Amino acid sequence: VFHRYWTQSAVFEPMFAEQHIVMYKDEENEDILAVSYVLDLTQKFKEEKYKKELEKKQQELEEALQEARQVRKLRELQVALKAVDDILDNIALLDNISSEAELNQVMPDLLAALGRYSVSDRAYIFTWTSPERNVLRMTHEWCAEGVSPTMGDMQNLKMEDMPNWSLRLNNGEAIISKDWDAEKEKTPEEYALFDGQDIHSLIVIPILSSKKLNGYIGFDNPEQSKTALSVRLLTSVGGHIGGLKENLFMMKELEKKVAEAELKKVKDEILTYANKDELANQVVTRTTADPEFRHFIVLTIRAITLMRTLEEENND
Repeated sequence: VFHRYWTQSAVFEPMFAEQHIVMYKDEENEDILAVSYVLDLTQKFKEEKYKKELEKKQQELEEALQEARQVRKLRELQVALKAVDDILDNIALLDNISSEAELNQVMPDLLAALGRYSVSDRAYIFTWTSPERNVLRMTHEWCAEGVSPTMGDMQNLKMEDMPNWSLRLNNGEAIISKDWDAEKEKTPEEYALFDGQDIHSLIVIPILSSKKLNGYIGFDNPEQSKTALSVRLLTSVGGHIGGLKENLFMMKELEKKVAEAELKKVKDEILTYANKDELANQVVTRTTADPEFRHFIVLTIRAITLMRTLEEENND
């Protein structure tokens, strides 16, 4: 038999003892004998106690971690829902846009909402630099906190330098790379263009207008668990932006034609008052008191204004 109890050691320190009593019968004289010995279990007791405390702490940490995960998921869900609301609000604003200037005011907030929804490091948009459609430039960029912007370096991307992406984008295909380093062998030209921007993965969504490529929206390092949903949403937004850009282009062309027609009309009226050879003499000899001459001056000013407007639109 044995029993355990607390006592003191030889040096008067607490000791957890386990006393054993062994009884046996002497074969010679048949006396009943007993042997007693004591084991010092103090260290073992301390180790078991420490082990139980560690197990309790581990359980508490696991419970706290699970709770933290739930809180984080809730926060991520709230951020995603807020981003979706922002996206919808900005899409509603797109429906009322009537100029490129108004579009430029909406794009920063829209890109920020798209970037937060996809949990990306960057969200950006590229458009053509000229009607020839062979060079792209980044017009807007949103960066998450602590992420370096790249817009200054992304102003002259030639399509000939993106041979692997060019065909796919022109066909309306989204480009998804879950491992950017793998693109070094698969699409070396594109990898070289964007190397050094701390990219690990990306999504590129083409912007199409009348089935023609009009630029693209890009996302660096998006959360991969949301890739499929992000692609569907962003493709829809890209289509909306593409349609809007096409409408703005048509409006601009219409305004240009109207201005050219008005300019021609003004020129014709001017020529009824003076031909090119006599114009200088008339300016000198006639006074502004002459109603016809005043009308001539007004038409001239209108013509100059229209020509400046056309020049500005052509430069844009």
